[in-house]
Amino acid sequence: MYNIFMKKIFLLSLICALMVPCGCTDRPENTETRFLLDTFLTLSADCDTKTLSEVFDACADYEKEFSRTVESSPVSRLNKGEVLTVSDDLKAVLEAGLKYGEISGGKFDITICPVSRLWDFENAVLPERAALDKALKRVHYRKVFVNGHTVSLGGTEIDLGGIAKGYIADRLAEKLKAKGVKNGIINFSSSIVVFGKKRQVKLHDPLSADTYAATLAVQNISVSTSGTYERCFTKDNVHYHHILDPPTGYGVQTDLLSATVLCDSAMDGDAISTVCILYGLEKATEWIESLPETEAVFIDEKGHLTYTDGITEKDGLLILKK
Repeated sequence: MYNIFMKKIFLLSLICALMVPCGCTDRPENTETRFLLDTFLTLSADCDTKTLSEVFDACADYEKEFSRTVESSPVSRLNKGEVLTVSDDLKAVLEAGLKYGEISGGKFDITICPVSRLWDFENAVLPERAALDKALKRVHYRKVFVNGHTVSLGGTEIDLGGIAKGYIADRLAEKLKAKGVKNGIINFSSSIVVFGKKRQVKLHDPLSADTYAATLAVQNISVSTSGTYERCFTKDNVHYHHILDPPTGYGVQTDLLSATVLCDSAMDGDAISTVCILYGLEKATEWIESLPETEAVFIDEKGHLTYTDGITEKDGLLILKK
């Protein structure tokens, strides 16, 4: 999936969010974790294991459609220059990605793939300057052409990891609800959907691997987190991270370590949280305050926690005022 925005955390790296039941239910929940979309997906719901397995299978089908590393996927074929008629799902994700490209003035760019593939965060390898400059010339979301269900990329490449997990989380929640499930969690760690009973989401402290910065009490909402500490390395006293700034091809210079967004749609939250990191604290706060039914919790470079006006603190928990 999309390396620049990919929030590969949970067990492989720092955990940014942990789901904890709050309250009780008459029917015990089943919980299972599988590795999908290059991360760990945990499903927890008051249903049988067969239903959970069916929802995991649906997620695997989405991976085959959205992943750029699956050779037969529509995304992989588009990246090779094919013009395709795409599904409703892929059309929806592409259009949302392009929308956030426009909203952010190109800060969020699903065509950053030629640049992001040059970065090797696991082995702490910087891209060569000449290769980076060449790749940057191929990056611009307006190269992507969507006419109805017909899509072409205009010579660039896409990676949808910065928005696809959220979209998939939304769809998986719908599938569980359609099967009569009343309480559930779809937990990609960075993209979470909670429905039914109230839960607690613990936000990890980016400056400490062993502590939490805050606990959210949430219900019937999505919680999405982006952070500069998730995939990164330090070399020659310079910190490099995976949330790349399209104009430069390097990790954006920002005063935010993490941004957690609460809204109805995990797809929107996925993109919005990333844009917040790219904006920085002041502009991100102003932007979130302008969005309806959207709130955020920020942790800045000094570890200070702030949150938008629709959130308040009660009994040690951060809760939505409405």
